[in-house]
Formats: sequence, C-alpha cells, structure tokens
Amino acid sequence: MRDLPSQPAAPCLYTAVVATGDSTSVCIIGSGAAGGVLAWALARAGVDVVVLERGKPAKRDETAEDELLQVIRRSHQPPVERDGTVVVEPTARAEGEPTRVGQAYYLLGGGTILYAAASWRLRPDDLRKRSRYGTVPGSELVDWPLTYQDLEPWYTMAEKEIGVSGKSGADPTEPPRSFDHLMAPLDEDPFSARLAAAARKMGLRPFPIPTAISSRNDAYLGTNQCQYCGWCSGYTCLFYAKNSVDITVIPKALKTGRARVLTDSYATRIETDPRGRASAVIYRETATGAEKRLAVGAVCLAAGGVQSPRLLLMSASKQFPDGLANRSGLVGRYLMFHIEGRRTAVFDQAFDFVLTKKVGVHDWYFPAKTDAWINHCSIQSGSRRGPLRFALSREGWGEDYEAALARDFPRTQQLQAMVEDLPQLANRIELDSGRKDPEGYPLPRITHRYHEMDRLALVHSQERMGALLQAAGGKLVDTAEAHTNITGAYTYHLMGTCRMGTDPKDSVVDRDCRFHDVPNLFVADSSFFPTSGGLNPTLTIQANAFRVADYIVKHRKELGG
Repeated sequence: MRDLPSQPAAPCLYTAVVATGDSTSVCIIGSGAAGGVLAWALARAGVDVVVLERGKPAKRDETAEDELLQVIRRSHQPPVERDGTVVVEPTARAEGEPTRVGQAYYLLGGGTILYAAASWRLRPDDLRKRSRYGTVPGSELVDWPLTYQDLEPWYTMAEKEIGVSGKSGADPTEPPRSFDHLMAPLDEDPFSARLAAAARKMGLRPFPIPTAISSRNDAYLGTNQCQYCGWCSGYTCLFYAKNSVDITVIPKALKTGRARVLTDSYATRIETDPRGRASAVIYRETATGAEKRLAVGAVCLAAGGVQSPRLLLMSASKQFPDGLANRSGLVGRYLMFHIEGRRTAVFDQAFDFVLTKKVGVHDWYFPAKTDAWINHCSIQSGSRRGPLRFALSREGWGEDYEAALARDFPRTQQLQAMVEDLPQLANRIELDSGRKDPEGYPLPRITHRYHEMDRLALVHSQERMGALLQAAGGKLVDTAEAHTNITGAYTYHLMGTCRMGTDPKDSVVDRDCRFHDVPNLFVADSSFFPTSGGLNPTLTIQANAFRVADYIVKHRKELGG
C-alpha cells in the first residue's frame, strides 16, 4: 500500500443535541452537495444555520486498500425497504416490486462522499430545451427561467470553493468561463491515453473530464493530492483527495460559529404558521427515537430529488391538504433520472485499476437535425467495477474460473453514457400508503417510464461507445440493448420533483428556488431542475446553492431571518 500523505485535520464528529432553535435561524435539511454549500455560504454571511442530517459522518479506513472493506464501508446506504417502490411497465417487471433506485446515502456530506466527482457546467442549450427543440409529444419540455449567464458566476464560485481539476477549453461543447479556477487535470493513465488516441483517429475531440478531485495539496480546500489508488466511484476517499463537502465547506461553516450540524436527525414534517409560512421543523433523533421541534426563520430543502418532495407530502395540513407548497399539484412530478448506458470490452493488454472518470467525448452531445431524438448525451470513461464486484458478475467456479478472472479483470474496460431523461408529468414521487419505513413514516412510491426518445438516444449512444472501444482495440463483451425498465443499476441523479418556473400553476418554485406557496421555504437540491441535461448535476447543484444563499442573505429581513 502507498504511504498516506499528511492529511488535513478531519472534520469534527457531530452529535445530535436537543435544539429549540430561534426565529432567526435557517434550517437546512440535508448536508450533501446543496446543504453543505448552503451552510458555508449563509454562515460566512452572518446567518445562523442549523443543518439536519439523517445520517452520520463518513468513516474512512486509512489502513487498507481492500474492496471488501470498501463494500462494508458502504453499509450506510439504506436497505431497499427505505428506498421506495418503482412502478414500471408490466411487461418488464411486476408492478410494485421493490427495487433500489439511484443513490440514497444517509451520511454527512451525502452523495459527495461516494460520487465519482465529475463536475460539469451545463451547456446554455441544456437550459433552453423548449426554445431549441420545440414541443415533443409525451414530454413537457420547458426552458429554465435562468440562463447560463445567470448561473456562470456561481459556477465560477463553486469551482473555487469546492475545487475542480480539469482543462479549460478542452471540451468542444464547454461554455465560457469568466475566470479559470481549475486545478491541473489528473494524470492520464494508460487506458485513458489509448482511448483518447483512438478517439482522435476517429476525428473526435477527447478531453480530460473535470472532477472534484484534487491534483495538488490544497490547504484552503482541506484536501490532498490524488494518489491514483482507484477507489473513487462509490467509495470514501482514503487520502482526503475527493473534494466532498464534509471536507471542503462544512468545516469552514462550523468555524464561523454561525452553523450547527445535527446528525442522526431525521426531518419528518415542516409546520406552518397561520400566515402559511414555515415556522418549525419536526425531526426525530434516530439514535434515541426522541422527537424534537426546531423553530425556524426559513427552511432550505437539500435532501434530494426523492426525499425533499416526500417531506413536503408528509407535511400536509389543513392549509395544504395535498402536501406543503403543493397547490399546483406538481410536488413530486416530472421526476427525471439520467439513463446510464454502458459498454464493456476486453483488451490485449492489462491496465492499472483506475475508477476515476478520466476521458470525455462530447462530439455527439447534441443530436443532429436528422436524429429522431433530442436527448443530450455525455460519453465518459471510468467507474469500472472493482475486482470483487467483477468476480461476482461472472459465471463459473473452480480453477478455470480463477484463471479467467486473473486474465480478464486487468484487461477489461468500460465506457458510460449519461443520457438525458425527458421530463414527463406522469413520472412522479408519491407517498405509498401501504408501506412504511422502520420509523413508521410512509415510503416514497416512484413511478417512472421511459419516453421513446430516451430509448432511441440510449441505443445510439451504446453503438457509439462500442465503436470507440473497438477503435481502441477492444473486443466487445456485451450487447447494445436499451433497458426497458428502471432498475438500480441504470438510474442516477434524481431530479425535477420540485420544478422551477415563473408560473405557480405549472411549477413549484420560482427562479430563486423559493416555493410559490410558502415565501420562506426554498429547495436547493436537484429537485428544482426543469430539464436534466446530459451531464452529472452536482456542480450545477452547488453553483445554484451559492446563488440561493445569496438571495436569502439579501432578503433575510423579509424572510424573518
């Protein structure tokens, strides 16, 4: 094993305490990509903040690079009975059969602890789907009430405060930056070099993927230089090189003295006063079962695309009989995933085990005018299975099986396609009246079906990935079939369930992510996305969280904080 570099002081471990709160505080529900940024941005501006986090701080084992330990380390992922029910087409799966959907991680820092750290800016046309493509039968396309220019300064701030490695201008679809805060890109590994060379021979323009992984030691961020161990996607970073919010921004928020973080704190209801304003958050201490009430001046939802609408629906009252802030009936509607396609090939040489996303190809990001779909799509390398998961995915046993694993694992590589999921009103989150979590609260019920364009875009992206792998000398070992149903293996980045817009009749929050129906209630996670784009959403979530925090600071008097 490599020697560990000197690491920054680990963030302190937080323990839930009895909290009465006060009417000047902002309660943030969730401590992931959005919640961590909100806490830092508000606290440094002098706003008192209380963060409720359902999980615990992540544990990082600094003694071994062992996949079994890494898998055990993921035990904070909730079991399937906490994740809800997927209803899919009856021909593909029995209706109502439970399955894991996307990622739900209950821990301080949320998904930023375990993500592959791809950190993209959306393209201007990602925010103007209706203007670019017009109407599409079966999909409710809209433009965002924001432009790329509105978000650009906040992207710049997020790249500075979170830390992103990459190469400005290398991506042919990349929008302009007002300032380049990017660290140098991560080192190119042998497979990435081979893939990039093959892509260039095909007339494509490969580039290093921007990632929130440090290519240098950075005292301000609190992170160390990447050691290229391979344990990135789906795992905690042993070296404090992945720029998760529990390392980069939450410690700085705490140092201001304005922020408190209560872990093991499961928000179950938001109360309103007679004026219809959020007045308190009810939460349960998961370690003790005790129920607590936190008085608030404002509330920011940052619990994710499923749990944020679920909390709103659980907060139904006489004022809001269909769920808090749900007079439009759209809370939980327009659920979007990113539809992930994969192609796998075996090569004639072994490559080092590298999970980190390294090479992107965006020459096909925008569909051609002759294409029968309008989905945007990013093709990316990386996120290969570890040796244990690779072994479990193969059939056989005995000496021949062992020899095949030893031969094939180092030579097997994978490409991924991140395909845009078009928004549909029928795709939604609801409360499941027949199923409850272990604490007795109704589980979310998830209904989702693909649009036909989703399938077409997926098939063609898989064909293109296959051609690229073959051009690099690989032998394809899978088939390019579009999945016909939603499963945990192919759903990522839950978005859209509190749609942003200007009209309260057809959206849930306004352009500042403030709920139309409740003036001191905000959402900053990916729920607000009107369309999903074809890129990992984390940097957009973080940029927008800085923007929302700025709005709260400027309007804190009228919000009551």
